[in-house]
Amino acid sequence: MWIFGIGGALYVISQMASGHYRTVVFARRDISGVWPMARHYFLFGPKPAATGQYNPLQKLAYTSALLLGTLSLLTGVVMYKPAQLSTLGAVFGGYHDARLVHFLAMCGLLAFIPGHLMMVALHGWDNFTSMLTGWKRRPEYEPKRSER
Repeated sequence: MWIFGIGGALYVISQMASGHYRTVVFARRDISGVWPMARHYFLFGPKPAATGQYNPLQKLAYTSALLLGTLSLLTGVVMYKPAQLSTLGAVFGGYHDARLVHFLAMCGLLAFIPGHLMMVALHGWDNFTSMLTGWKRRPEYEPKRSER
C-alpha cells in the first residue's frame, strides 16, 4: 500500500510539475473521439486522424486507471485502519461496502493491464520502445518532414 501510494503521489506530482497532465487527462472535448477509436480498435473501422500524443480512448483509459488507483488506495486504507478511519469508511457506505468498492476498483485496474498490452501489440515495436524510453522516434501526430 505504501509503495503504491507513494509511487502514485510522485507520478501525479511529476505530471503536474511538468504540465504533461494536459496531454493525458480525459477532457470533455475528448468525448466525441472515444467511439471512433473504439470502433477502429475493436470493430476494425477506419483509423481516425492522430491529433495529439494520446487519442481519446487512451486518455479515458489512463484517467480511469488514475481514478481507480485512487479509489483502491482510499478503500484499502479504510480496510487497513477501519476504526481510526471510520469517517472515511462512511463515505464508502461502511467497511463492507468499502471492501466491495476496493474489489471492483482492483478488478478495473486488472482489466486495464491486458487492454494496455493488446494496444501496445497493435501499435508495434516503436510504441513499445516509447513506453520504456519515454519518447517516440516517429510520432504520428507530428507532420512529416516533407509536409513542414
